[in-house]
Amino acid sequence: MFTQPIKVRINFFSSCFRVLFRVCLIFLIFSTFYLAFRQLLHLKRINQAWEEDTRPLRNFTSKFKNMEHTYSLQEPLNPPCNNDTKVFILVLSRRESYINREAIRLTWLKDAPNGTVLRFFLADQNIKKNHRGDFQVDPDKVSPFKLSKFVHEEHKHYDDTVFLKGIPDTYANLHYMVHAAFQWQQTFCPQAKYVMKTDDDTVVHLERLFFWIKIKFDLELDERNPASCFGNALINTSPIREKSHKWYVPEEVYPHKKYPNYVNGCTYMCSAVAIKRILEACPRVKAINMEDVLYTGIVAQEANVSRVDEPWHFWGGGAFDKQTYCADGYPYTFAVYDHIYSIELFGDLYANLKDMKCKWNL
Repeated sequence: MFTQPIKVRINFFSSCFRVLFRVCLIFLIFSTFYLAFRQLLHLKRINQAWEEDTRPLRNFTSKFKNMEHTYSLQEPLNPPCNNDTKVFILVLSRRESYINREAIRLTWLKDAPNGTVLRFFLADQNIKKNHRGDFQVDPDKVSPFKLSKFVHEEHKHYDDTVFLKGIPDTYANLHYMVHAAFQWQQTFCPQAKYVMKTDDDTVVHLERLFFWIKIKFDLELDERNPASCFGNALINTSPIREKSHKWYVPEEVYPHKKYPNYVNGCTYMCSAVAIKRILEACPRVKAINMEDVLYTGIVAQEANVSRVDEPWHFWGGGAFDKQTYCADGYPYTFAVYDHIYSIELFGDLYANLKDMKCKWNL
């Protein structure tokens, strides 16, 4: 006598399930189309933000034996450099790293001597997950359009950022970013005698740098090789052949067992002559995505560019002796790179760098 009610219940629940399934399916399809539409709208708005800046674009090509990539650079409104420019500083930065850029402006860049020109280089916003370290601004909470609008407002206010249009911000494109920054210097700031490449978590004592340029690096260029790079050298390192590693290099790209000596990419300084030779030699070598190994090692060797080991000048890590080697009262260390991510940490590290005392005068 319970058979009929049970059938009714089964039919009822079956009907409800079918209705619920259809509703969920419709919702899933709608959500997919909606998210796709939003992403297209973000891209359209980002392109519109680019179009609002009417500076002319100039196309360049990063060309190597095994790959090439075309990108665009905006021409500056006014000449950024002149015959008094001694050092051009290129800082690779991510769009999300506004705090680091502002910290640099508020600390060591404020003390820049005449003859210093600095630019922050920002690649295209990568809508997908970015693998160049931790985000300082969560991309899941900040829309691509808002972030793009923010950095363009920053660009208008400071006029010290350069957009690398056509190069998505991924670790695999790091060598293209550096190539574009070098090309910008050679094209728009050829008067600079030195080019310092650094990341946005580095502190530089610029007055101290200028002192060492005058008493040491200028002599190195005059007496040894006008095409030279200075930094913390890495010697006798081997390519990584594990495919899962982010620094993996296949043998068909680089067959040798050892890399040429190169300088650490966090911070190094080259003569502008060296940068010119490096760019000219790029088409003769195969590219890898580790920019320091590529440009200051493989290409530098091809271009007859000297690499000079200067670990006391370019210090890695925030901990360093506050009493150190000096010359005429100037400590050796002028650049310190560390993983710093707040204005307070920048201020503390810069204060420690400025407060270094002389234990030995050489």
